[in-house]
Amino acid sequence: MQDFIARVIDAWNTQDAQKVIECYAPEGEYKDPFTRGPIKGRQALKAYLEKVFCAWEMRWEVLEIFPHASGDGATIISKGRYKKSGDEKERTFQKVEIAILENGLIARNEIFFDARLLS
Repeated sequence: MQDFIARVIDAWNTQDAQKVIECYAPEGEYKDPFTRGPIKGRQALKAYLEKVFCAWEMRWEVLEIFPHASGDGATIISKGRYKKSGDEKERTFQKVEIAILENGLIARNEIFFDARLLS
């Protein structure tokens, strides 16, 4: 589980939408405080991430991993450093996410953080 999560975080830290969606199942779901509901499927997620990566520069660091007893995923606490593209001021915040896996890929990923921190 730790190796998989490290691979996912590395993909997010490249800010390459294609690399990120390769960690997700073809019909996987992603949700964060800005998505207004789940994003379903790799192509929809890629479109969303391309917009996010154009607007924000982000780096993630895993703080804690809590594998699910069922073995199908984990709850992860991580710290993000971010700034708006072209801005010098960097900020940090923490998030909690639930990742459910199927066949070695993320089938469901739900992210929780205080969206006011990004305003």
